[in-house]
Amino acid sequence: SATSSCLEICPEDCCHINRDNLIVTYDQSGTRHWSAADGLQIGHVTAFTHRDDTSWIGGQRGIAYFDGSRFYRLGLPENGLFDNIYALITVSGEPKDTKVQYDLWVHTKSGIYQLPADELSKALSDPDYIIHYRTYDVMGTLSNDPHQVLPLPTAVRSSDGLLWFATANGVIQIDPTRQAQQSLVPTVAIEYMAVDGSEIPLTSPNVSTEAKRVEIGYTALSLSAPTAMHFRYRLDGFDRDWHHAGPQRQAIYTGLPPGEYQFRVTVLNQDGIASQEATLPFSVPQVFYLTPPFLIAVCLLGAVLMWMLFRSKIRRSSEQLRARLEERHAERERIARELHDTFLQGVQGLVLRFQAISQTIPEEDPARSKMNEALYRADMVLSEGRDRVLDLRSPNASNISLLGALSRVGREIEQYSNCKFTTFTKGTWKPLNPEVQDELYWIGHEAISNAFIHSGGQLVTLIIVYGQYEFELIIIDNGDGIDPTYMTPLGRPSHWGLCGMHERASNIGAKLTIEKATPCGTHIRLSIPTRSAYQNHLACRIPFWQWLRMRRS
Repeated sequence: SATSSCLEICPEDCCHINRDNLIVTYDQSGTRHWSAADGLQIGHVTAFTHRDDTSWIGGQRGIAYFDGSRFYRLGLPENGLFDNIYALITVSGEPKDTKVQYDLWVHTKSGIYQLPADELSKALSDPDYIIHYRTYDVMGTLSNDPHQVLPLPTAVRSSDGLLWFATANGVIQIDPTRQAQQSLVPTVAIEYMAVDGSEIPLTSPNVSTEAKRVEIGYTALSLSAPTAMHFRYRLDGFDRDWHHAGPQRQAIYTGLPPGEYQFRVTVLNQDGIASQEATLPFSVPQVFYLTPPFLIAVCLLGAVLMWMLFRSKIRRSSEQLRARLEERHAERERIARELHDTFLQGVQGLVLRFQAISQTIPEEDPARSKMNEALYRADMVLSEGRDRVLDLRSPNASNISLLGALSRVGREIEQYSNCKFTTFTKGTWKPLNPEVQDELYWIGHEAISNAFIHSGGQLVTLIIVYGQYEFELIIIDNGDGIDPTYMTPLGRPSHWGLCGMHERASNIGAKLTIEKATPCGTHIRLSIPTRSAYQNHLACRIPFWQWLRMRRS
């Protein structure tokens, strides 16, 4: 029957023991199925006893107790000794100040065990407590396997208080009132250590990096009950918990990673008392290519190789740039010679002929004064042409200020236009690369000329920004603006101004954007990274934290 605090087996067989963590009880209220959901986790139920409002149930995987509402598994060593329980008997012990006043005798496939009352009391108070036990054996010759003796249970208590156990080789009688002799705790010792089948000295155990199998042998001496000893071991640095090896006397590990280890082993005698630990420290060295010195050396070598590759790339880039500059300089020399030998000489000849003609015109004739003004303007054009040729041939042309050159362009066109021209600069002036400055000049020249001629506005503004990370050239007008159809890199059909500006910007790695200004006009912006724009861009950089502070401010 099922009561508020226990389960009882009655003469009418009202409690039916079943398989697979299942107990079925019958009472006046009906049928109740107790399963793993109620804490019953001992496999097939094979034994049952009741004492002092506590029910004890034995099974295939240990012992559980019932507290009136659910089952709890008893804390027993995980060494296989308490698997396949065939009988449970409670025997009153000496009066003790504990919750449990009786001992629990257990008959299993491995032997006969006594669980003292004080140990049971501790287990009921603390579910995580591991019970100490006593093993009953006769010089290690008791055959306790009762699997051929059925039905269950295999142990009973007679009216005179003696315990009778049925085993495969006969019946065993035990007087529970007789004080059991306290057995000595054996001393455990580590006998040998073998790596891949070869023994190594225990005084200096050196495990090679390539070791695949490590075997450690241990033993303990017990003349009274050698088979009742049960070992447990643990490898610090590898195992998370103790291994209960039972009577096994060697531990085997495979594939140990590099590290420091300490092997610990202890033995439990037939009373469940553990001996002092025997320890064996050893280490598995790291492979040479994963040691810190080797990794540091590889990193340094990699850094040197990266630096050499970087220097090689910089050298090749410098050589390519030098070749382009030399080619460009040669082309400039050729153009300068052609201009000087053909165009300028031809214009100079025309000027001389017109000057001779002007001498034939009377001084009081108005045509002569107009002719002289035209000749004066022609001399200025020739002078400017010579300056351009000088700039083409001079290797120091980059020293000329870009702002000054573009300002002169704007001032000259301003004289013949109703549009005003203004200039602004931001940042500290820095010398530009010659090739970059030349392309910037012609891009700015084209943009300023287009703004004066085609915009129809009243103001053209030139802004030059010497930034820490970008150089910017900005030209803004307040005119009618460019048709969006012609803002592409192709520009206007049959016109080469915008197309040439985009090509020059691409040659120096710059970004050219042309868009409508607010509220009217055109906004032309050309930006180029400092590493390409400035002659010494590294000296122009500032720390990142200072740049970030400037951006926030």
